[in-house]
Amino acid sequence: MSALAEPTAVYPLLLGVGLRTANPALGRSVAVHACRPLLVVASGAAMRRALSRRVARARPPSSAWLVEPKGYSLPSRHTTVAALTVGACVRSMTLRGSPRWLASAVAAVAVGTSRVWLGVHWPSDVLAGWPFAEAWLRLTDATCPISSGRA
Repeated sequence: MSALAEPTAVYPLLLGVGLRTANPALGRSVAVHACRPLLVVASGAAMRRALSRRVARARPPSSAWLVEPKGYSLPSRHTTVAALTVGACVRSMTLRGSPRWLASAVAAVAVGTSRVWLGVHWPSDVLAGWPFAEAWLRLTDATCPISSGRA
């Protein structure tokens, strides 16, 4: 489950969804629309990394690890990237209402649970990942209306 939030899985998916949902008939630039989900996730991941370095929370004891983690613990990178990815894809498809937050919450729970099970995160680390991702998605909706269908 954690592997689904790795860049090798995430970035091709985001570009594919962006290309598939780009609609020149709506007056949107195909290139801009195709790259937007990828840019939203990459920028959100960079902000998460900056926050994580600032907080510098230690991980659970290494004796519990089933995999070798990288970086600090809070907020969970995998949880955040999973929620950002699904949220960016849903927004690119211009879905409205509960699918926008529900889809990213399901992704965060699935990937976050795997991170806790692997022993590399505290539950609060993964709980912090989804709200961070949702806040970033809403911020990018407000600052760049392409995903919200207002373009």
